[in-house]
Amino acid sequence: MITPILFDWESRGEGYLEHLSVDVEATAFTRIWAEQDVWSLLRKLPVDQPSTEFWRLVAAASSLDDLVVRLGLSHDALNTAHTKLDALREEARRRKKVVEVCGKEFDGSEDNLSGLWAHICTGLPAEDLGELAPVDLKKLSSLENVTTRSKGKRKDREPSSKPKPKHLSKSMENLIGLSGEIHAFRMLQNTYGAAAVSASSWVSGNSSLVFPDNKTDDGKGCDFVIALEGRTYFIEVKASEGDNESFVLGSSEIRLAMELAKKSSRRRKESFLVLRVSNALTATPSFQLLPNPYDQKYQSLFVIEEADARVRYHSKS
Repeated sequence: MITPILFDWESRGEGYLEHLSVDVEATAFTRIWAEQDVWSLLRKLPVDQPSTEFWRLVAAASSLDDLVVRLGLSHDALNTAHTKLDALREEARRRKKVVEVCGKEFDGSEDNLSGLWAHICTGLPAEDLGELAPVDLKKLSSLENVTTRSKGKRKDREPSSKPKPKHLSKSMENLIGLSGEIHAFRMLQNTYGAAAVSASSWVSGNSSLVFPDNKTDDGKGCDFVIALEGRTYFIEVKASEGDNESFVLGSSEIRLAMELAKKSSRRRKESFLVLRVSNALTATPSFQLLPNPYDQKYQSLFVIEEADARVRYHSKS
């Protein structure tokens, strides 16, 4: 019996239907096809390389019944064909969502994201996490002054040498985002301890995939709220697959950032910070702690593209 090739059998089936589109439009809605009609249409299809053995048997057969015998198909196999094809289709679609995370394959399907925490903890155990550079909430990453950079040679108008971010599917965005927040939580807890960084510190909807009892609020404008030494840090995690130096802020995040940028908010000892997690799908993520892009004190470090609130910055080389 011939086994279909999982990675392309469904797309080839769509190609067969497209090849028969003229015949389908001409006769499929005007009369019932007999077995001989189906056999004639099958023999019209082009021979493709992955199924040469199948087409060899088609050429040698005299009818559909003869082909079934040559293929070694039983009545049970024919009766359960739809079920088997559905299973193959589901497996092919699942394989498309398999992504390497921390050096091992992970099924990034939405209903499997709750297993990402255990997967990352296995691929990046606590002892290895401790070897990464820690995140110090009192120490911001060193950034290049964008205003200074734009003078003289006008580098801001020159084509960037870095590739533009590739388009990601929604499922991939969700996987990267959750991976980044998991890395952030583990790193912050490793740095400040479970008393300061507890499950309840993680307030985004993603946290419920790790801590189902968490009270979450995706409209809060940040992913973590951490109180340390009389100061409250509202931390928004922005993760990327590589090391792209730009990110998008949502409306609730912008509102919170602007609110905490006011003088009255600073006097309340509250800070909005962006924790960039680069290479979030690897076992060696890197972290950058960025200041509030809407705080006048730091605005020279960012380019805020108001159209979609994409924020760009430049690391010092």
